[in-house]
Amino acid sequence: LNGDQALAVARTRHHDSDLKRGQRQMDLIKILFQKAQSLDSIDKLDNVVEIVGKNAKHNLTKKEIQSLAKMYLTGSTDIKTSQLEGKDDYLDGIYYYNPSVKSIMKYSNVLRSDLGLSKITDKDDFLDHRVIEHYGSLVPLTELSDSLLR
Repeated sequence: LNGDQALAVARTRHHDSDLKRGQRQMDLIKILFQKAQSLDSIDKLDNVVEIVGKNAKHNLTKKEIQSLAKMYLTGSTDIKTSQLEGKDDYLDGIYYYNPSVKSIMKYSNVLRSDLGLSKITDKDDFLDHRVIEHYGSLVPLTELSDSLLR
């Protein structure tokens, strides 16, 4: 695929589902990553850094981007993927994927472990009150809010 075709594949939403689209996006990222690890890509690293710098917002310096790219493009990197469990939902005619609180807690703790943070084990402490205040009426759609309302 050329760049435009790959972008079209990644953005397609109406062919199947949002979950399948996310899966296609991860597949494309893995393929791009493998291609970037090819020997001739290292020689083009400065060009990639320039392109990324013009098309992304970040607070990394050019030298930091080069360092990260060299670290990941020259070594063996394992890309972890996971999918939140949940169900399709509609609110006022708009589609939402409604992940279960149990699944959110599970993957939150995976990330917390990767970051060296302590795990959260108490379901009632999981969502803090700012989330409930912010999302208001959407929160009762979750398993957690049902237990909080009892």
